[in-house]
Amino acid sequence: MTSTEKRLAEGDLNLENNGDYRLLNRLNLEHIRLQRRSNFELELAANLVRYIDEYYKMWSALWEGGTSYIDDMREKIDQQMRYSEQVQKDLDLLPQRIKNQSKTISNFIIQRDNKLNIQLAESNRRIAEESRRDNLLNLEMAAATAQVAQETRQDSAAMKTIAVLTLTFLPGTAVASFFSMGMFQWPFQDASTVSSPLLYIYFVITIPLTLLVYATWVLWFKYSQAHYKKSHDEGLLKFEQDLKARVRSATGTW
Repeated sequence: MTSTEKRLAEGDLNLENNGDYRLLNRLNLEHIRLQRRSNFELELAANLVRYIDEYYKMWSALWEGGTSYIDDMREKIDQQMRYSEQVQKDLDLLPQRIKNQSKTISNFIIQRDNKLNIQLAESNRRIAEESRRDNLLNLEMAAATAQVAQETRQDSAAMKTIAVLTLTFLPGTAVASFFSMGMFQWPFQDASTVSSPLLYIYFVITIPLTLLVYATWVLWFKYSQAHYKKSHDEGLLKFEQDLKARVRSATGTW
């Protein structure tokens, strides 16, 4: 018990698997056993003293001067009783000492838990701060992504406008360039006429050609969109299948 008190006073605790608690529990059980033994010794000594006194009263008159051994025995019993009474006093102090050591261990555990709680709170604060920074960064990234998406839409609209203008003027320009070649002769009615009477041929060819180019472009655009969507869906499906296969392989479930 004294060695345990010294260790606890120096702060040398064995908190792993409740080692000191188990030690104090064993000491408490040992104290109960010693307490019973001490009570038995005191009770036995009291009975011996009573029996010796009765024996002394009965035989002292008959054996005058021959009872010295009884006196010696009585003295030894009294000496043993004093020793047992002292042991009894020591045993009476043990429960309070065990209780004090249990309280000391509890205080150490409370202090350790408080330190752990403080460290945990500090870790949580740091995690919260990092999460707040991550949230701010995510907001900035979201704003940048939205800006990029807006600029992409604007660029896409500009590209579509350029494509429409190109599709509108390119067929007419090509036809005009073709008809302006030297192998075509466009007669005029007289010198004051601005255009040839055959001008309608230009529009007859240009308008259907422009519509054909528009139709071809629309069909190509729809086909490319459908092909992209199909490829994207197939890639996503393959990724999901691979991911499920990896999870099943890792968990051993099929």
